[in-house]
Amino acid sequence: MISSLVILVLSLILFAYWFRYSCLLILRTAPAKDYAGQVAEANQLNFREVQRQLQTEEAGRRLDDLYELLQRDYKFLSYLLSGPSRFPFRSLDIEQKTLAVDYALVQVWYWIGRRFSLRQSRLALEEMSSILNHFAQTVGERVELLSRS
Repeated sequence: MISSLVILVLSLILFAYWFRYSCLLILRTAPAKDYAGQVAEANQLNFREVQRQLQTEEAGRRLDDLYELLQRDYKFLSYLLSGPSRFPFRSLDIEQKTLAVDYALVQVWYWIGRRFSLRQSRLALEEMSSILNHFAQTVGERVELLSRS
């Protein structure tokens, strides 16, 4: 019984480590051409501005406002990626689904960290904006492919 519990706990820890590593690897992959800036500008998205503001000292007083801007961008980019559907994430590939789950987990981390650590909240918002940057990059790549067809 104890050995089964130890194996289960170790398996969960290894899965969490693998998941986290996979998400960070996806986010650190540099694209050949940057479409995210064009998508952000064309759709008046704020994730790049949030990234800039998080580097300033004033960001600590505005974290909840920055969070709301990221939420707005997330809803819009999710809609662009998956389209109008009863099952909004069905058309996403595994990479986008993984990042969508990571985004939800980082949101929870933001709200937990918000009460205890300003630094952890900032890190959570930075990762959320990186995920949105990746989503915008994917939207831009898809638009580019459609325009070639």
